[in-house]
Amino acid sequence: MLSCYVHNGLANEAFELLDLMKGTNVELDTIALGSILSAVAKPWPEHYACFVDLLCRANHLEAAYEFVNSIEGKPSAEVWCALLRACRVYSNKELGEISAMKLLELDPTNPGKYVLISNVLTANGKWKDVHELRMRMKGSGLKKNPDVIGLKSHPESVKIYRKLD
Repeated sequence: MLSCYVHNGLANEAFELLDLMKGTNVELDTIALGSILSAVAKPWPEHYACFVDLLCRANHLEAAYEFVNSIEGKPSAEVWCALLRACRVYSNKELGEISAMKLLELDPTNPGKYVLISNVLTANGKWKDVHELRMRMKGSGLKKNPDVIGLKSHPESVKIYRKLD
C-alpha cells in the first residue's frame, strides 16, 4: 500500500498508513522502506544508489534488485554499479550478470566499469566472457586507468600523475 500511495503521488496518505502501522506488529520490508525514502526525499539518483548500497551491505541483494526495478524511469549506472559490487562480494552470479549488462548499456565508455565487470566474470570463472569483454574494451579504444586510492593527497601527486601520463 505504501508503495502504491507514493507511486501515485499520495505521500500524505503513505505517512498516515505508516502511522497506523506503528501500533501493530507489522514489520516494514525493504520495498516499504524504499517507498518511504521516495516519499520523504524525492530522491535524486545518488540517493537511490546509496539505498541500494545499504540494502546490499545487509546482504539483501534480492530486495535491492526489486528496489532497482521499482525506480521510476531508468536507474542510473551508479545504482547498477552498487548492485554489481555487492554481487561480487556475495557471489550472486545471476544478479551480477544482469547488473553487468545494464551497466554496460548505460556507461559503455567508462573503463572502470569494464574492469569491475571483468573482475566479476573472472570470479565466476567465465573466461570466455572475460576475453570478449576485454576485446570489446580494446576495440572501443578504452584503456584501464591506473588509479591509486588516496594518491591525490600524496605530497608528490603532481609528479606521480605526470609520470603515469
